[in-house]
Amino acid sequence: IPPSSPPNPSDPPHPAMSLSGKRTASFQDLAKGTVTAPEQRYQSVTGASTPQGAAPADDEKRNKLLAGLMSQYLSRDVLAIQKQIISHVEYTLARTRYNFDSFGAYQATAYAVRDRLIESWNDTQHYFTEKDVKRVYYLSLEFLMGRYLTNALMNIGVHSQFKEALDGIGFNLEAVASE
Repeated sequence: IPPSSPPNPSDPPHPAMSLSGKRTASFQDLAKGTVTAPEQRYQSVTGASTPQGAAPADDEKRNKLLAGLMSQYLSRDVLAIQKQIISHVEYTLARTRYNFDSFGAYQATAYAVRDRLIESWNDTQHYFTEKDVKRVYYLSLEFLMGRYLTNALMNIGVHSQFKEALDGIGFNLEAVASE
């Protein structure tokens, strides 16, 4: 990676850093209570984001490589789920088969589910960015904790596969989810 160089004053400012170096016009509008036209966004032919300053040829090559590497969803078959859980046990949790307990099974399963949720999240964010939709953010201080692991498994349609995968490696999904 080449060392970063100081910005060239003759380069045009990045759209997000326009208007006196502040973040964006929309943040300034918020403070003033006004609304201006939307700022220019980085547009990529492939829809992928690219580091600033990358050469167009490198940009296209990088985007094609990333699109190819990320073109498939994680497999939903039981063996692939077992491999992913065990992979998280070893590489994410840094545990061995000798200290793989029910809490480790919960953590590894949660990471495997999270990986699948991230795929959907990224696809949704990419779609919204391409369509340039308006977004509303809501923060509530009231929340009810529930059984998010089994809830997420049902929502993404892999509950039975995870149940079978965990049964195959000696754990019960309901017991793991209650950890």
